[in-house]
Amino acid sequence: MATHKDIQTKRGLSYHYLSIPSQPGKPTILLLHGFPSTTRDWRFQIEYFSAKGYGLIVPDMLGYGRTDKPLDVEYYSWKDMAADVLDILEAEALENVIVVGHDWGCSVTSRLAVLPSDRFIGFAFLCVGYMDISPEEFNLEAIMAAMKAKFGSEILGYWTLLNRDDAASFIEAKIDSFLTVAHPDDPVLWKTVMNIPGALVDWLGQDNRKPRPDYLSEGDYNAMREALLQNGLSAPLNWYKATAAGINRGEMADLESTLTKPAFYGAALRDYVCLPSIFKFSFPTSTDLTIVDFDTGHWPQLEQPEEVNRALEGWIESKLE
Repeated sequence: MATHKDIQTKRGLSYHYLSIPSQPGKPTILLLHGFPSTTRDWRFQIEYFSAKGYGLIVPDMLGYGRTDKPLDVEYYSWKDMAADVLDILEAEALENVIVVGHDWGCSVTSRLAVLPSDRFIGFAFLCVGYMDISPEEFNLEAIMAAMKAKFGSEILGYWTLLNRDDAASFIEAKIDSFLTVAHPDDPVLWKTVMNIPGALVDWLGQDNRKPRPDYLSEGDYNAMREALLQNGLSAPLNWYKATAAGINRGEMADLESTLTKPAFYGAALRDYVCLPSIFKFSFPTSTDLTIVDFDTGHWPQLEQPEEVNRALEGWIESKLE
């Protein structure tokens, strides 16, 4: 039976999450969403895996839904948010957990993956791969220059808007234009609007729009739009601003562990920001790694849910043998 719950974590933050208990012999899947998302983005996975007896824990990540929304970027370190998630698992007394992250959810998944814990069976990453933290200072301009030299485009050009002080109000005022880009009918749009610095600002400034993609019904779109506007984007954007501010710099250094549990990487072949050519090689070479390609844009769990569900289930079952 699915239950919505709230918990206060050890650092005093309220988290809201969906809890579905597992059937005997089945593990629990922890689903961690990214930006700009809600737990609804996991609806196909919740339906599929709960019907097969898997347990599920699906939190509103920090800044979203009915979870707290602090505006101080200091709250958004991967280390601290991973600790928040662990508080949920401890409250539920859960062992035998598989973590599945998408987008920014993969940053918290990466942190959980290097903890010296027997609680976890494995870690799955969708679109974004394993994310280690460089001890060097985060320099967006330098990163974009390196990307342009290697790939012919800055790739992360949209970060220049998302890190502006007025980013939330600017995007909220053009929410339909923004969601056109976040969920494009053709993923190639990201090459011209997301990759190039200033292009997203121009797109929103002109209030450009495209048709809704096939994988989003009108009801799904309206629910997503309402949730994002109701809660605002100031807190969710802190996931970007915290990284740009160097909040996470070197925070893996306190851990001697590496990624020793089995890992799954779901590569979205038409994701032109989270490039598979980068993230397929982001995992430690010693990792027991399974890679599955999906012919999708940035949202494989929505665009090809049946394929994603079967691939994840096959990987999970193979690691439980």
